[in-house]
Amino acid sequence: MEKLLTIIVPVYNGASYLEKCLTSFIDPSIEKELEVIVVDDGSEDATSEIADSFCKKYPLQFRLEHKLNGGHGSAINTALPLVQGKYMKAIDADDWVITENLCRLIPFLRETEADAVVTEFDMIYIQTNQIQHKKLECPCGKEMALKDIIKLFPKLRGCFTYHGLFFKTAVYRAANFQLSEGIFYEDHEYATLPFAKVKTVLPIALSIYQYRLGDAGQSVAFHNQVRRISHIGKVLKQILDYKDNIADFGEEPCKYFLYKLADILVSFYAVALVKNPNKREGRKQALEFRTYVDTRCPELNLMISKKYRLLWLMNRLHIPASFYQWMADTGIYGLARQLWGHF
Repeated sequence: MEKLLTIIVPVYNGASYLEKCLTSFIDPSIEKELEVIVVDDGSEDATSEIADSFCKKYPLQFRLEHKLNGGHGSAINTALPLVQGKYMKAIDADDWVITENLCRLIPFLRETEADAVVTEFDMIYIQTNQIQHKKLECPCGKEMALKDIIKLFPKLRGCFTYHGLFFKTAVYRAANFQLSEGIFYEDHEYATLPFAKVKTVLPIALSIYQYRLGDAGQSVAFHNQVRRISHIGKVLKQILDYKDNIADFGEEPCKYFLYKLADILVSFYAVALVKNPNKREGRKQALEFRTYVDTRCPELNLMISKKYRLLWLMNRLHIPASFYQWMADTGIYGLARQLWGHF
């Protein structure tokens, strides 16, 4: 039977959580239609042994690939030529899926020919056991043209991320790109670059991906964001370079790219101006990058100018990163943005 869905699981030293991730893909009803490619990115623990045990027990479903350590993006790049599924998705080894909802998704993938599928997902804060649900605020279950998605994008952007997106494999490959290797935050490329070729999207009101948050070592931890701020900047530059090198870039993909680039740019300024404890250094980083963006795509700075001024004010008031995050989680930051305007 043809595989309908391929899940790519990049993993480096994931022995402590890989079993939970892989177990979540197991259900007899989808065994023949689901392929899981585990890419061991040069692990030095028992990752390989755990993955191999699943391959032996479920040979129709699991495959294991080994490579030298090169980072998250390199693991996905390595798996891409091996993908057999009609649709594909990457899921991190410290996360998992809701198995019954994954089973409910398969019939949709069987019937649709949409270039991309977007689903809801949950953010799991492991230290507090809180769950933040990312919901699709649009008609679900029917294909939509990208131009109609763009009209609703301010309400949908929370699901159009690494965690919510599935791509038709042929469309992902047709976009003809390689994810950045050896850096963090290349998941923004994964959620953006394929849309150079996406014309139709199928929204599905199912929560699939369970995104685990709260580990100090994660790339989303404040201190890691500050330390790796150049990675955020590099990803934005890579997406701009890709966009500028396509001569026949369509109007709708261009709008989608600008929305995604604006989100990345806000993230950069938030790290520099609020999350960096050295406020003076953060202002310098923000000003330098703002100058660079003005030379490449001044429209981006205009799109988020009011957010930038709000973040600059927070910097001057020495608002701590923890308070900023509390504002974001409770919606107060969004209210402040509305008072200042939003794009």
